[in-house]
Amino acid sequence: MASSKSKTATARLRASAPVLITESVEEFVALRKALDDEIGPNGVIEQAWVNDLAALIWDTMRLRRVRAEILNGAFCEALIKILERVWSEDFEDYLERNHTIEDLAWKWLGKDRDAKAKVSRLLAQHQLDITVIEAEAFRMRAEDLERLDFMLSRAEFRREKLLTGIAAYREKLGQLVRRVADRMLKQQNVPQLVAVSKCNER
Repeated sequence: MASSKSKTATARLRASAPVLITESVEEFVALRKALDDEIGPNGVIEQAWVNDLAALIWDTMRLRRVRAEILNGAFCEALIKILERVWSEDFEDYLERNHTIEDLAWKWLGKDRDAKAKVSRLLAQHQLDITVIEAEAFRMRAEDLERLDFMLSRAEFRREKLLTGIAAYREKLGQLVRRVADRMLKQQNVPQLVAVSKCNER
C-alpha cells in the first residue's frame, strides 16, 4: 500500500499535470515517474528540471499526434478534390455528381472494400495511386503543418537545452563537491598530523 507521503505527491502531480481533457492524466503520471526513476533527480533544482522535461516531452508527443490528425482529417476532402478531377462518368446534374463523389469518399475513408476498389480503378485510369491523396492532403494543410513543425522544432530545442543544463549542473555540482571534500580532508589532516607529531616527541 502506498504511503501517505507518496499519495500526496501523486495527487499534487495529477493536479499540476499539463494534460488536455482529451488526454490521460495517468499516462502523464507514468511518464513523469519513468523519468524520475531513470534520471534520479537530487534536490529541488533537478526535480524542477525533470518536471519541465516531462512537460516538454508530453508537449512533443501531443504535437506529433496532432500533426498526424491534421493530415488524417484532410484525407476525405483531398480525395473529393481528386475524384472531381478524375471522374468522367456522366450525371443528370451537378448536385448528383457531388453527392456521389462525397459518398464514395466517405465510404473509402470508412474502409469499405467496394469503395476502395472503385477509387483505385478511377485513379489507375490516370496512372495514379493512393499516394496522390496523401500529397493532396499535405498540399491542403501545408501552412498548418509548417506552423506545427516550427512548434515541434522549438519543443525539441527546449528539450535539448534542458538536458544540456541538467548535465552541466551535475558536472559543476560534482566539481564543487570534490573541491569541498578535498578542502575538508586537508583541514582534518592538520590536527591529526599535529597529534602524531606530539606522540613522536614523547
